[in-house]
Amino acid sequence: MKYYLHSIINSLHQITSYAALLRKYPDKIDEYTHLIEHTAFSIDTNLQELFQTNHTPSDEYPKSLNTNVASGKRVLIVDDMSENREILSDIFQTLHCDVRSASGGLEALQIVGSFAPDMVCMDILMPGMDGYATAAELRKAGYEGTLIAISALKEDLSKSVFDAWLFKPFTAEQIISLLASQSISRGDITEVSLDFSPLSVAFRKELCSALEHGALSQSEKLVEMLEAGEIKTWLLERLDLMDFDAIINALSVDVD
Repeated sequence: MKYYLHSIINSLHQITSYAALLRKYPDKIDEYTHLIEHTAFSIDTNLQELFQTNHTPSDEYPKSLNTNVASGKRVLIVDDMSENREILSDIFQTLHCDVRSASGGLEALQIVGSFAPDMVCMDILMPGMDGYATAAELRKAGYEGTLIAISALKEDLSKSVFDAWLFKPFTAEQIISLLASQSISRGDITEVSLDFSPLSVAFRKELCSALEHGALSQSEKLVEMLEAGEIKTWLLERLDLMDFDAIINALSVDVD
């Protein structure tokens, strides 16, 4: 139940945020209208699943998720909107994290010094010092933890110093999946000898997009649609290990 409530409440807050951005940037009506429609569809999907499924305390999150991945971690949440801070705090506290929050970049820089967070989850559009500037200052000050951007904006690769990018509206599942994939050692590149050419470009793009957003359940549903064989087996094994990078690297060849 909590999994769906997190997702629905977050989506409602995001619609409010998009409406505010639309008033500020009326020339981007098509972009924000699309985001609002997409978020409304997400709410509708969650409500349908909520009322069609029998829930017990043990299945609040998909069973394939390792909900202990962040247990005991120190997390700093940086967002100028109190609603977003509350949602993220609730999610991380559910995962047994030690959570602090800041309403802006300058406050975040002060807290990091005494709190020493393992990860910082940060909005991009903030008054004063934005997310990019704050992240850059953290790195300049020697911060070596994980920096996660949580924003409705597309990542600017020319100036990003973030380790991961999570698009709003996010879900608790996406955060858990992202943290699990970040915890995997990147030292060794997974060797793949399979031929993925039988998979359509559209399928590969959709699966890679789901993985990049930490949407484990959606990724599993896509892979389950495939016919039994080596490709399906390999993909399911990688998903079980949360090795999203291996899948993305294997499927991204010749996709563009």
